[in-house]
Amino acid sequence: MDRMAELDVVLVMELASLGLAIFQMMDRMVALALELELSMFQMMDRMADGLGAGTVNVPNDGPDG
Repeated sequence: MDRMAELDVVLVMELASLGLAIFQMMDRMVALALELELSMFQMMDRMADGLGAGTVNVPNDGPDG
């Protein structure tokens, strides 16, 4: 294998490694976004349960304040 072919192989391997790292970071970002969304829904569900039971105070910012 000549020198130029060796450099091409190294370049392809480096690009593949970089692509894998980018994919792993994006996969982690999606997992974190889904975890955040689930936490938000759980929090909203707990708030709705509290409102239904009358245990959560909701501030009145209206004109009668």
